[in-house]
Amino acid sequence: MGFGGRYERRNGFGRGRGVVLAAIGAAIGIALLPALAMGQAVQYRATLIGANEVPPVTTNATGSFTATLNEGARSLGWSFSTSSIVGVTAAHIQTGAAGVNGVIVLNLVNLTTPASNLSSSGLDWLPNS
Repeated sequence: MGFGGRYERRNGFGRGRGVVLAAIGAAIGIALLPALAMGQAVQYRATLIGANEVPPVTTNATGSFTATLNEGARSLGWSFSTSSIVGVTAAHIQTGAAGVNGVIVLNLVNLTTPASNLSSSGLDWLPNS
């Protein structure tokens, strides 16, 4: 059972879904474009809840996600944590409209053994234009 996140931009993130853990980035591709064009570091935050999953699920699972896009360094630093969730096998960022499962653009976690209450962080490099 997964859960999705709605985004809030802090100077800015999107809805998504994971295999078991929900997506962390609904319209991340669209949300990140303005920051890339402006060449600035921008922070994004998402609160992950079952109601934002596609389709919506009833769950006590919650989570949070933060990402910092640094266009100058061509990097995306990210971290997330979850609680009250079991059987997590993956977490990723997708593009797409709210209410639609989008294309995976960045895998954050892929596990061979399911986990509970997962936390993770990373730094990914963006391709050159």
